[in-house]
Amino acid sequence: MPDYAAMNNHELHIAFMVDDVKQWCDRLIAAGGKLDGEIVTTGEGDEIAIVRDPWGIPIQILKRAKPMFSHN
Repeated sequence: MPDYAAMNNHELHIAFMVDDVKQWCDRLIAAGGKLDGEIVTTGEGDEIAIVRDPWGIPIQILKRAKPMFSHN
């Protein structure tokens, strides 16, 4: 079994596009996750955060400044 908690979050992560990064981070933390770093805004205006689930698996939460896909 891989040691997900010890893996760099750039090696493996699950990603979700959302409308409100902080709200989703708060929900995942309330469910037992842990913020891995800070919520950052890239030079292009994308908001990105990593939350690790209770088993250490990194979950990327992002809001694109310019959406790649429609998710209505």
